[in-house]
Amino acid sequence: GANVVHLWAQLAIKYNVPPVEAVELLSRTLYQSSPYEYSHKELRTELEEAMAEVRHDLLAKGLSVTRTELLSRAVARGAQDGSDRLLRLLAFRGLPEDQKLRAQVWKALLGYLPMKRHDEWNAIQGEKRALYASYRSELLTISAT
Repeated sequence: GANVVHLWAQLAIKYNVPPVEAVELLSRTLYQSSPYEYSHKELRTELEEAMAEVRHDLLAKGLSVTRTELLSRAVARGAQDGSDRLLRLLAFRGLPEDQKLRAQVWKALLGYLPMKRHDEWNAIQGEKRALYASYRSELLTISAT
């Protein structure tokens, strides 16, 4: 349940388990769909239901439930409702090696790409890159010496 993290912390202290090993043991006991880091029961329930819906949709379409698929669906779901909660839940459990998705998730979580404006992400990135280029040309001078 929600207090499994505290349980492992206490066990690690009691039995002098090194922190790295304690975290490894903890990670083996957690489910991907369990939002244990949220203390509010309503939020945990909402996230569990959202995760169940995403899993059900993937299985109904005959797709495998991979981390990449879950994250892609979480981005799409966040674009619909403007919330990044499900995306945060999944990202907290690790991101896949897919570089494009990984970069997209980080940009969304850091607020660089707002979830509510998902359909404008390409335009937003273009604007930000142009702004960066103007700052760079304004502030950096390259000498030929």
